[in-house]
Amino acid sequence: MLFTAPEFMYLFLPATLLLWWWLMSRHYGEIAQWFIVGCSVLFYAAWSAEYALLLVVNALLNFYWGKRIAVTHSKIRLVLGVVYNLGLLAYFKYADFLIETSNALTGSQWPLLRVILPLGISFFTFQAIAI
Repeated sequence: MLFTAPEFMYLFLPATLLLWWWLMSRHYGEIAQWFIVGCSVLFYAAWSAEYALLLVVNALLNFYWGKRIAVTHSKIRLVLGVVYNLGLLAYFKYADFLIETSNALTGSQWPLLRVILPLGISFFTFQAIAI
């Protein structure tokens, strides 16, 4: 589903905003926040359910890891968290590039992985690192 698709503009967005407004008007702020998160995941899953699952699992891992860092103040955990996030981003952005380069330089014939770059992964990665 695209932002410009009629089903988004005339169904999903108005229904989401209306329900969110109703929850907020009833002072259900925390429920409204979770509702928006759920709608965001649903919107993302309309593009790719697998990548929506990746997004949710990655968010949960970052949340847990961040809590552990806050409790222990461990610089090693912090560095490992940044390396994990940048490694995930590097895999999606550069895996095929590295294989192509290796094939060109060495004459090998490694097959490409044909990795599809998830929408917003750079934004999500840098937000996770920044927070």
